[in-house]
Amino acid sequence: MRITAIETLVCHARMRNWVFVKVVTDQPGLIGWGEATLDGLSAKLNGMPGRGLIR
Repeated sequence: MRITAIETLVCHARMRNWVFVKVVTDQPGLIGWGEATLDGLSAKLNGMPGRGLIR
């Protein structure tokens, strides 16, 4: 099993942004989800400002 992608998803939640991380593997159907919220640092966790932002 190898990790093939790590994707971030930033969700706007009024006073802060929630940051979720999706880990994709080379095994069909095997993925993982995590939560990586740090107040005020969501753009840095996401890698690029505005990328993957849901409002």
